[in-house]
Parts: sequence; C-alpha cells; structure tokens
Amino acid sequence: MLAMRILIAVLKALFISLCIAPGTCLSADFTVNPVNIFLDAKQKTAVITITNNGEHPLTLQATAVNWSQDDEGKDVYSSTEDIIMFPRIFTVDKGQQRIVRIGMKVPPLATERTYRIYMEEVPDAQREDLSGAVLKTLMKVGIPVFMSPLKASPEGKIEKANISKGTITFLLVNNGNLHYIMRGVKVEGFDKEGTPVFRKDFGGWYVLSGRSRTFSAEVSREICMKVTTLKIEVSTDIASLKESLSVLPAMCSP
Repeated sequence: MLAMRILIAVLKALFISLCIAPGTCLSADFTVNPVNIFLDAKQKTAVITITNNGEHPLTLQATAVNWSQDDEGKDVYSSTEDIIMFPRIFTVDKGQQRIVRIGMKVPPLATERTYRIYMEEVPDAQREDLSGAVLKTLMKVGIPVFMSPLKASPEGKIEKANISKGTITFLLVNNGNLHYIMRGVKVEGFDKEGTPVFRKDFGGWYVLSGRSRTFSAEVSREICMKVTTLKIEVSTDIASLKESLSVLPAMCSP
C-alpha cells in the first residue's frame, strides 16, 4: 500500500506539469472551464465549472496560491488568503458538473495580481483498498487567475543578446505592469548571403510583470563560423519582439 501511494504521488507530480501550460489542461478524468480567469475592479467574482468525465464519483479540493516568478523566470508559489472559494471540497458524480464560485477579497493595484487555483483530486480510500496494486493517477489542474492593474501598461523587450564561445544568450524582459504569454521564441542564424544556417525554437510560457526569462542555445563552431547575422523573434499575446545581432568569428571560439 505504501509503494502504491508513492507511485500515486510521483504520477501526480508528473501530471501537474502537463496541466498548467497556457490555455491547456490534459486531464482525462475531469475538465475545468474556463482555463484562465481575468478579474478587475468591476468584476471581482467568477465561476469555475468542473465536469467529471470518469467512471466513478470524483472528490476534489480547491486551493488558491499566490503566483510569482524568481530571477530565472521560474514559477514560485506561496499561500494566500486573497481569494474566497466555495465550496473548497466537493464531489462530482459520474457524468455530472459542479460549480465553484470564487471572489477577490483585495482591490487591484498598479501592478497586476497573479494567482493559481488548483483543483486536486482527493484519494478515495475505499477504492484504493479495493484496487490493491492497480496504479491510480491523481489529477491536479492549475487555473491561472489574473487581477488586472488599475491601468494597463504592457511593455516587453529583448535584452543582452550575445554570442560567446559558441553560446547564444538573451533575456526576455517584461517591464510592463501585467503578464504576457510567449507564444513562441525563435533564434535564426544567417550567413553572408542571407541563407539560414541555424535555427532554435523555444516553447512558450508566462512572463509576469517585472520579471525576465533567460534563454541560451549552443551552436557548433562549424555552424557558428558561417553565421554573420543572428535574429531573435519572440511572439507574445501582446506584441511581436525582434532583435538582431552581428556575429564575428571571435564569438565562436572557445
């Protein structure tokens, strides 16, 4: 039984990483709608609908956390009392829906407030005893919650683009007062004829207000020596950001 609980915990941790990307949720047992919540000074409440797609009743627990990012752009979560939720623990019968109502207890600020609400499956002790060694994956879905600033002022830029010893590095900086979503990040290297000889794509993610995200890519010396111009393009939900860099042979040497 202990081994089974360990496996459940491992699988749950793996599943969380699949459920919190922008606009996505891969749960097979239940779905949530909406997948993002936007609140402001006038609209301080929202409703989340949970649908049970499984073959058994499903008990879930709702929790809210404050969402920030560290200096490397990694997500950091902490406890919060800013959000009211009802109910916090509930059961959804097979094929049925339940509604969770949420409300903000705090006013908007000059900078966007950011949170996540998690819907986490609670283990069914009776079913666990009956299943024995059967593997059970517990689901946990994270829903981003944004409270808009008093006046929106988006601003993003690419900074510190450089090639050193064959390594490309640059920063994507959010100097605005609300988040943006990276839809895609592309780095291309062109030779003196303008022919592309190198390309690197990065996946998208959120960049919260006042934070930045570092990107790096290795380029072989053979390819790097052919590159004369490097172009960086970032597509976000707010704007498209571009930066270019002239490449010298010395930048490719170890």
